[in-house]
Amino acid sequence: VRHIFFEEDEGSEEESDEDEEESVLKTTIVQVLKVCLADNWSQVRMAASVLCRKFFITLIKEQQKHSNDDDEDDIFDSFYPALLPRMCLNRFYLAQGVKLYSHDTWKIIFERKGNGLQMVAKNAASICRYYVKMCDADNHVVREAACQAVAELAQKIGTHEEYAELLAPFVPMLLQVRKSTKKTQFCG
Repeated sequence: VRHIFFEEDEGSEEESDEDEEESVLKTTIVQVLKVCLADNWSQVRMAASVLCRKFFITLIKEQQKHSNDDDEDDIFDSFYPALLPRMCLNRFYLAQGVKLYSHDTWKIIFERKGNGLQMVAKNAASICRYYVKMCDADNHVVREAACQAVAELAQKIGTHEEYAELLAPFVPMLLQVRKSTKKTQFCG
């Protein structure tokens, strides 16, 4: 009996160690993506975009393999505030490779469930803060992309019957950015 107890206990400990290592790895990947998806060099953004897509696809496949239901949103909830703002903004980035790849990634990840707009609305706080920060970036390409992203946010979320109320608390902040950046021609 003692022998069986210790074998089961060791197995649980190994699973726990694997889960902990996996969690640390996911957290590390998210932190790397958070920085690299916002890098000023388009080559770094592109490499990060490739990693981001692979990361999400791998998590989706892992979730589908271990789950009978089709609701994998919880697994991503902790990643969305860090990654969604950067993923959204990169769809407007000047470098065509980054822009097109980011659009395709968005389609792959969100259009299969048709919940991209919902995820943006649910994460409006982190997205708005990031956009405001990027509207004041030193890099004019980033500022331009951020202004275009703010316009899209206003158009798609701000006018949406169900999601507009989630954006409403951030409208003053977004309007202030529009005022302060109007001189740069990007948010005209």
